[in-house]
Amino acid sequence: MEDEELSGRQTSAILALLTTKTLADAAKKAGVGESTLREWMAQPAFAAKLRTARGEVIDRTVTALVRVSLQAVAALERNLDPKKPPEVQVRAAKALLDQLVKVVALADLQSQVDDLRAQMALAHADPKPSGPERGVGPGSSQPEPGSGGEVPSGER
Repeated sequence: MEDEELSGRQTSAILALLTTKTLADAAKKAGVGESTLREWMAQPAFAAKLRTARGEVIDRTVTALVRVSLQAVAALERNLDPKKPPEVQVRAAKALLDQLVKVVALADLQSQVDDLRAQMALAHADPKPSGPERGVGPGSSQPEPGSGGEVPSGER
């Protein structure tokens, strides 16, 4: 369960997992064995808390990157100055164009995801009838084809 409280050592282990490079280093920093740490990571409550903690770190990192991104673009723009050596201008131009391509691709992907979500929402809001069509089959007044309930063509 996600609402379960973790022990102090488990909380320390999560912090260690977020601040060390290897599982062995995290176990050592948390004061537990690697096998214990692996067992905890397999537990749903621990795994959920770890995912939440990682998500919070990522959110803070993205916020910090967004905050300085305009300064980074400005630095690249300054290096496009014709007074700068050509190799500096080329590196700055390449960096800007590489990032532009990534941003456009990400925006396109986000648009596609949004479209798919909208289509799924419509499909769930207006489900099409499932099962046999045109009133043929079980539960309908028409017999299923091949069920023996057909009237031979000569007897109609």
